Amino acid sequence: MCRILAANSAQPIAAERFTDFPSLCTKSSCGPHRDGWGVVAATAEGPRHLGREAKPADAPDSSWAAAMARLAEGRPAGTVLAHLRAASAGLSVRLENTHPFLHGRWAFAHNGTLHDYRPELSVPAEGDTDSERLFKFLLPRLENPGPTVPTMVEALRRVRSQCASYTALTCVFTDGPRLFAIHDSTKGHEDHGLVFASDQGVLWVAQEPHFPAHWRPVENQHMLVAENGRLKGVVPLFRV
Repeated sequence: MCRILAANSAQPIAAERFTDFPSLCTKSSCGPHRDGWGVVAATAEGPRHLGREAKPADAPDSSWAAAMARLAEGRPAGTVLAHLRAASAGLSVRLENTHPFLHGRWAFAHNGTLHDYRPELSVPAEGDTDSERLFKFLLPRLENPGPTVPTMVEALRRVRSQCASYTALTCVFTDGPRLFAIHDSTKGHEDHGLVFASDQGVLWVAQEPHFPAHWRPVENQHMLVAENGRLKGVVPLFRV
């Protein structure tokens, strides 16, 4: 179980609504989420970590405040993606296992567990999480032909067939100007869902309402697509 918060905009993205995200380490509707955190600024020039640690974001010695200072100073246009980790059983708490994961122009964060998932990868994983393996499996499909609905349906069907079982394939990924968010959770794991809201030129995606706004759910087995702060659509992928 993890928590994700993302903002997509053509305008500079302010830090204010990310500042108290660490409160969800313990005050979330589920949790706790104390096994690491990361924040990425993804622009047309590529993604970079503003901060990333294998410790709770609300720890006294956390560098979350420094990451927020970098965000406030840089005010990037594109996408800001933040993640609070709750490690799946048996997985270690270390930096290489801490979301968001980066490769090339893509940043990726996942919430869920894929049991016994070890696909063949063209890009090796640095850590030992199923989440990073999912990202590295999807990478060639993100690059060519891109994250279209048919591409993602085919990819997710393959992922489902390659793991023994899963709680959720819920994930958010971005190349900066574009943001994609997939909600795919199994019965009993509805708290792995996503919500979204538009506010002052910023398209927000979260796992639970994070501030007062008109939040709407991303229905199960749907993909949200946004670009430069505008919602392009929420489209069905498939039905179980």
